[in-house]
Amino acid sequence: MRNALFFDIDGTLINEKGDIPQSAYDAIKQCRKNGDLVFINSGRCMGMLKNIKNKIEVDGYLAGCGTEIIYEGERIHYYLMPESEKNELKDASDRYNVDLIIEGTRGVYYHTDVEYSRFPVMVNVKELAVGSGCEIFQDGDEYEASKFCIQSDETSDVSSFEKQFSDRYIMLDRHDGFYEASPIGMDKGTAIDIVLKKLGIDKKHAYVFGDSTNDLSMFMCGANSIAMEKHDTELEEYADYITTDIENNGIRNAMEYFAII
Repeated sequence: MRNALFFDIDGTLINEKGDIPQSAYDAIKQCRKNGDLVFINSGRCMGMLKNIKNKIEVDGYLAGCGTEIIYEGERIHYYLMPESEKNELKDASDRYNVDLIIEGTRGVYYHTDVEYSRFPVMVNVKELAVGSGCEIFQDGDEYEASKFCIQSDETSDVSSFEKQFSDRYIMLDRHDGFYEASPIGMDKGTAIDIVLKKLGIDKKHAYVFGDSTNDLSMFMCGANSIAMEKHDTELEEYADYITTDIENNGIRNAMEYFAII
């Protein structure tokens, strides 16, 4: 039975310089040569995965916290946010004093002009988006969306914002006032379930690799879970194996431990 491997990106597959370590690249290439399947499983929507496609060949993408799934170039799952909901999010971000990012299959929309944002981190987030090769949208542009993120501080009313959308979205606290929201019933774990069901692969032959809180649903889905050496503590309860640092052959070491390669 072939295996299916699912990789988070930042801090797991890609280092702080934005590169895939050679050991990880070679290990993934070897397991695909052996007949196993490799997937990117990211909170980023497809619009922010363009550069990843140029760095490494994989069999598919689970993007936007499970809102879009691509397998062998074919879209097999997709959630499209209603236009009215995008407008509701913009109004709510103004009302509750948060910065808003709406993400979609082509790119990202920033409700607040980053140049004038009170959050320096927003500049870094936009630089990441631009560096990822995605489009940047403004009011008046036509774009599809699937999920959103907000940045807050002590002047924000996050609880009221969350309450307004609690019937439609789950908001994940990514720390330091940053929240990532995906539609109820869609996350990195449910995306894995969809792929495994389509391919007829049992979870005992599925392996997930991650390092942060938005990987928690992957770790809870019942597959073999590998945490990188530097990881959020929330993952530890569900980790089957904690590997070495990304720069210290972490991906290869985990694959060897599980006899994947």
